[in-house]
Amino acid sequence: MYDVTKGFKGFRFNRELYAKFKEVAARSNLMVTEAFERFMTACVAAGEVRFPEPSTPAIIKDEVETEACVLMAWLQKGQYWYKLNGKNVDVQGRLLQLLPKIQDVVLKSAVAKALVESAAPD
Repeated sequence: MYDVTKGFKGFRFNRELYAKFKEVAARSNLMVTEAFERFMTACVAAGEVRFPEPSTPAIIKDEVETEACVLMAWLQKGQYWYKLNGKNVDVQGRLLQLLPKIQDVVLKSAVAKALVESAAPD
């Protein structure tokens, strides 16, 4: 005979985060353990841990990301240079410098796309 009972695993979570996740799981008609199990199953099937992209832009917390957002907006409006301490700064060059420092994957992808589009011949 086979033992099909699940083993107990204990985890510690931030109380507030756990409460919010529990609410999200309930709105999805799942218990917290079901949500975790489905996430683990999807990761095993994908062969990697992959997190879903947020459907709304993440709150920009970092100065690097704030600067990148401003420069990207300028670039999309056709502004390729700006003055900083009396020197001309290339918007595309500065975005290339910032790109590896951007943590938000959605923003990083958008910046890379804007750089490619701005470099493409008309």
